[in-house]
Amino acid sequence: MGKKVVIIGAGVSGLSAGIYALQAGYSVEIYEKNKVPGGECTGWNRRGYHIDNCIHFLVGCNKDEQLYKMWENLGVISDSLKIYREPYFYCMNMDGITLNLWSDLEKARKEFLELAPEDYKELNLFFDCAKTLECVKPPCDYSIAHMNPLQFIKLGMSMKDASKAIKEYGKQSMEEFVNRFKNHYIRAMFKNYFN
Repeated sequence: MGKKVVIIGAGVSGLSAGIYALQAGYSVEIYEKNKVPGGECTGWNRRGYHIDNCIHFLVGCNKDEQLYKMWENLGVISDSLKIYREPYFYCMNMDGITLNLWSDLEKARKEFLELAPEDYKELNLFFDCAKTLECVKPPCDYSIAHMNPLQFIKLGMSMKDASKAIKEYGKQSMEEFVNRFKNHYIRAMFKNYFN
């Protein structure tokens, strides 16, 4: 009699767990309440409309990142797959004003500062903190629950630069964060993007 794993939910996590369980030699059953698997990565047609519930970005799609190896193993990414890299995370058009939260943080900083020079200090603080968060990489070799103390300390040290952003914004509500800015369009951008 072989080992068996039962997984509740056929979203990305459930499907990934199923693949890894199969690779580890388990037999697998995955149960899903919906008609199609995929969870947050699904879309469907209803009454002439397409409802796209899907995430629209994939973290770890650069070949030098650890997550890339995981996506490759799961069959999500391959050398034959062409990845479209959106130039921005979010675009807001309001009252004829277009504001982009560019993937290039310095380009975004420049555009925000041109629109809202009155928020110079807060915008520079925000973009400086956002840059510090680039050091945050999810652990792929071990889950945090299975790390020994040395591995856990090493992980924490690799993300020490993020402490500035965590200290600055970690205990604020979204409303408190948005109200740090004077410019109506900057407040609207952050309120809409972070929702």
